[in-house]
Amino acid sequence: MKVEPVSLSLVVPVFDVGDYLPAFLDSLARQRTEGCDLEVVFVDDGSTDDGPDLIEDWVRRHPHMGARLIRQPNQGVSTARNRGLDAATREWISFPDPDDVLAEGYLQAVRRFLATQGSRVDAVTSSILRIDEGRQRVRDIHPLRTRFSRGSRVVDLSQEPDVILLNVATAFFPRSRLMSAGIRFTVGLHASEDALFVADWFLSLSRAPQLGLVAGARYLYRKRAAGTSAVDGYRRRPATYIDRFRDGYLPRLQHASLTAVPVWLQHVLLYEYRWLFDAQTRGSTYGATLDDGQRAEVLRVTRACLQYVDDAAIDRYNATPLGLETRFLLRALKGGDLPSAGPYVTRVRQDRVECRWMTVADAPPPLAAPDAKRRVPDYFGQKHIIEWIAWLPSSAVGPRAAILPTGASLARWSPLPRQCSSLSWRARSIVRRARATWASRIGALRLVAALRPRDRWVIVPTGLPERTVAALTANARLHGRALVTLPIAATASVGRISRRQVLTMLNAAVVISPAALAEKVAVSHPQGTYRRWIGVAILDRPLGRAETASLESAAVDLIAATTIDLAATVIAPDSNLGYTPADVVTAAPEVVMASIEERLRTSTRRKRSPI
Repeated sequence: MKVEPVSLSLVVPVFDVGDYLPAFLDSLARQRTEGCDLEVVFVDDGSTDDGPDLIEDWVRRHPHMGARLIRQPNQGVSTARNRGLDAATREWISFPDPDDVLAEGYLQAVRRFLATQGSRVDAVTSSILRIDEGRQRVRDIHPLRTRFSRGSRVVDLSQEPDVILLNVATAFFPRSRLMSAGIRFTVGLHASEDALFVADWFLSLSRAPQLGLVAGARYLYRKRAAGTSAVDGYRRRPATYIDRFRDGYLPRLQHASLTAVPVWLQHVLLYEYRWLFDAQTRGSTYGATLDDGQRAEVLRVTRACLQYVDDAAIDRYNATPLGLETRFLLRALKGGDLPSAGPYVTRVRQDRVECRWMTVADAPPPLAAPDAKRRVPDYFGQKHIIEWIAWLPSSAVGPRAAILPTGASLARWSPLPRQCSSLSWRARSIVRRARATWASRIGALRLVAALRPRDRWVIVPTGLPERTVAALTANARLHGRALVTLPIAATASVGRISRRQVLTMLNAAVVISPAALAEKVAVSHPQGTYRRWIGVAILDRPLGRAETASLESAAVDLIAATTIDLAATVIAPDSNLGYTPADVVTAAPEVVMASIEERLRTSTRRKRSPI
């Protein structure tokens, strides 16, 4: 079969990365190039180390890569990329960073996708994984990784605005169309240059952007252990909090508003503000380097940008977790109507509960708690919203009050990904009620759990076919195992798990549940303790986006798929779940039992729950 040729340009800006270049060059040399009309344009931006010499030697030894080196005085990464954009000649162009690594088969995966879908898309992007130098491993932890939960596909951003593209290193663009539209990297900014380049290109189109997702292409981003990367540096500069919004996003929002600001651009802005505001809740806040005047300017610029963001966009943003407190503040800053935010139950002690309300700054205490304490969340010195905190009798709190995880503030807690039409997240918090209810008694649970044997297996049958439950029960007994079935009603979710059921799971050696319930079972385990049971999820149908994200975060060691096709889907390279063939079996009861027995022999059963 004839291989469809695709022409690709890689523009690589280089500045003092001699320590990391060998790994990047080696990964580039290992790429298969059949079917690729490839060129590599290195642009040295005035390096002071031996990086350019390494590149020249590599170019001589790899003539088939079509590589060349351009030198210029130090002018910044945007100028270097623009220089490479002008020098490139191929149809599709990308801008990988020389301190990162291209996974094996990266270019071939992109070539195959463009050969079939190139005429339909305005850009394509690969999956991004992180090289953790400190721990010497590759981790699939990028916050936007759920974009690939449905594999490779073409996305209409007007229909799925949460599918966000910010990084040009992992993306390919049609070069001639970029040049015709006059798209360039913004010179002078030291943050969000990539995102603004993408925004300029998408805004230049006369229709909704079409983005291609290539799940099989993996780009390995390096998190430098020394903290010397551009990402590490810009978080310490005031320009990161002010200039990129005032000089970058605001003019583009104003221009787009002449017609209508697209929802995808609003979500890109919210993604940026998510990092900015949610980070302020941490002890080592990124905004600590700002003085009072700069903190006030952050809020002023934020208010100006948010005038072009709809209230519905703030409510429905789901690309990444966004704290309720942050959403409330963004609504307050833009001057929109504020939703109801309380009472929320955050702690339970016998017959008393800790309740929290969020209101505008000049609002009186809640009627139910006239003596409530007043807390002003510290976001760049804001005075727009406040939080009221009070301990009340449990009888004073209605059944509709949401219960949040113990120890989590409204600022730091974010619910499961799910589309919603308001800021009332009660439904999504129900799945975590068990942990909130019983974590306050964690000491007693630990003590009781430690005194009881852990040879029982627990099955949560909600949603599983009766024949599956019966077969698993029979096989467990055949192996001499004591199997307990927890009668958790599907309509009640995990919100009404009893104390006895929580203890039953804590005492178990194995917990078996449907995949759709796996995340809920995991969060029923009290926060902060060690998980001593092996989690087994039964997968009986393909997973949607939200369910895939839940399964990623669940305490699941083994997946038992009801069909071979489902098992193959879980371990496929584009599944992005991280499971290997050893972690997935077909759900023939005897196979499931044998796999669990093997896990019990080799596992310490003391894995920390990721929840």
